[in-house]
Amino acid sequence: MLVALVVYVTSWTGWLIHANDYEKSTLSNSQYVTYDGGKARATASRDDAEGIGEVTQSLHSLWDYHRAVYNFHAHFLNDATHVYASKPAGWLLMARPLGVDVQLDIKPDTRGCDAPAGSTCLRQILLLGNPLIWWAGALALGFAVIRWLGGRDWRFGVAVVGVGSTRLPRMMYDDRPIFLFYAIASLPFVVLALTLAPGSIVGTSNVPTPRRTAGVVIAGSYVVLAVIAFAWFWPVWTDQLLTHDEWLRRIWFTRWI
Repeated sequence: MLVALVVYVTSWTGWLIHANDYEKSTLSNSQYVTYDGGKARATASRDDAEGIGEVTQSLHSLWDYHRAVYNFHAHFLNDATHVYASKPAGWLLMARPLGVDVQLDIKPDTRGCDAPAGSTCLRQILLLGNPLIWWAGALALGFAVIRWLGGRDWRFGVAVVGVGSTRLPRMMYDDRPIFLFYAIASLPFVVLALTLAPGSIVGTSNVPTPRRTAGVVIAGSYVVLAVIAFAWFWPVWTDQLLTHDEWLRRIWFTRWI
């Protein structure tokens, strides 16, 4: 816990060094003061200390900011709605991705569009995970639960606890808009489950057996398919020009629109 705290605070070094500059901008924002409960304690309103005192002020500033962020997300968004909001229960299945940007109705022979007459092109940035990673990851996590509880293998427990600790708390606040990209915190543990599951299928023995051969084929085929899926969805991740038909072939469900 202590190591995690030190690493996290260190990741905010930019804020700690320039806390006064950040606070000058945030204090001018009335919403920030509201989210902070009217108790914003900014070094901008006091003389900058030196030495240890400056460190204390900067840490205090960072604490105020985190409190404001928490208050905003916990109390100021209740019962709000958003077209791209998604429930944590559907994150592993990517039930509702997030559209970031879209340019519609690009006419044929315009800006490189080679769509047939009567159709158009578009560009889109869609925050959608690789389906073969996330969907297979959901299955791998189910397998991890069995191996952890039934086989007492702590490695699978790391994956299960990691996903649970980064996802279940969000369910406490699913009455406000939260989005698929929040699931990124779970991704390392999903990948861990995906790594452990094929390893169990292949087995630990180097002696060729029908089971090992089948496991290698299954695991290898999955990796190839995941790479192909990555290439397939690349255009909607990176704002590439697509005809309308090319775009529809990548939007597998209406909830992805």
